[in-house]
Parts: sequence; structure tokens; C-alpha cells
Amino acid sequence: LTSLAAPVEGTHQLFVWLEDRAGNVSYQTRNATSVAAFRWDVTQPNTSVSNLDARSGCGDWFVSPVLISLVTADVNPDPMIVNATSGISSTYWRLDQGAWQTVLAGAIEVPDQGTHTVEFYSVDVAGNREPTRVVSPTLRIDSVPPTTSPPSFTGTLGPNGWYRSPVSVSLTALDTTSGISVTLYQVNTDTVRSGNSLVIDADGEHMLSY
Repeated sequence: LTSLAAPVEGTHQLFVWLEDRAGNVSYQTRNATSVAAFRWDVTQPNTSVSNLDARSGCGDWFVSPVLISLVTADVNPDPMIVNATSGISSTYWRLDQGAWQTVLAGAIEVPDQGTHTVEFYSVDVAGNREPTRVVSPTLRIDSVPPTTSPPSFTGTLGPNGWYRSPVSVSLTALDTTSGISVTLYQVNTDTVRSGNSLVIDADGEHMLSY
């Protein structure tokens, strides 16, 4: 015997018995290597998203910070083999092509407003690195409500703040992240309507809610 190969991935111990040319051998006398003399692991680890915790808004937007939970595994590719491979060393992630960071406690928090790409990967103790993976779908976060400027009134203004003509009202809303979906308004106790402009042509004092 001049060489041998470990049969499967994992940690192995080698036992050696010697036999002379006359055929004498004693199986009670043996030489043994240390328990972990042979360590073989060429299998890449695997990391996946196990949970994505956030409050969902309209469309594919989240209206809160997003907490991404990851699960990692470094297992023997043959399910019939119990020998363990080297195990996970570290898991890394980055946000929007930024610097790689170590994942702590198996979770990633993304609090920032806007559209984000989150990438991650793991490395096992043997140094095998899995391909970079991407959280899907792309994260879209907008937890800040839109703002609406004070209304703009157009009409013939008379004394003491009274208009002497129908009054055109314009509403301007702003949201720099996801954008405006709809603007709602109500005149006095009338039906709530959608839009950013209206005309009030009834005499009297009116209250505009928006």
C-alpha cells in the first residue's frame, strides 16, 4: 500500500495493520492516526432566506424596515453518509454594491428608504465559498408618509376674505420615495373624493379636509 483516498467527504481516521510476506498479521495490533487525520470537504455551503419580516404596503412596497433571516447549511452531498463536513465559518452580506459585512445572529436589517439590492454568501471552515446570492424580490421601502402643501385658491377675492366668484382649489402632494398614489379630499361633510383639484361654487363658508 503506497497511497489511498478517503472514500467520502468528512472527517476520517486511518487504521493500519501490517502483514509480512509469510502472511502473518495481527488484527489486535494496529497503528492509528489521530481522529481527524483526514479532513475532506469540497462542498460549498448553502445560504437561503428563511423569513422576511416587514409590513407590506401597496404594490411591492414595504412601509417599515425589513428584517431578513438567513439559514445556512454545510452538509455532506450524499444523504446516506453521516460524516459531517467542515461547517459554516461566516456569512457575509452587502447593500447596494457596498462593502461586505458579517451577518450577525443570522439576520440582516435594512431600514433605509428607497429601492435596495441585498446580496449574501457563506464560507465554510474548509474555505469553500458559495456563489453570491440575491434577496428576491428587490426590497422597496417607504415608511415616510407623503406631504401635501397648503391648498392654492384661485378666484375673485373681495373684502374680509370672501370670494365673489367660484373658487378653484389646487392640492400639491409630494413623496420622493414611492411617489403619490392618490390624493383624497372632502368639502364640509360631502363625499370623500380623489383628485388634486376642485371647484367650490356654493355660497357660504366651507371647510376643506385633505
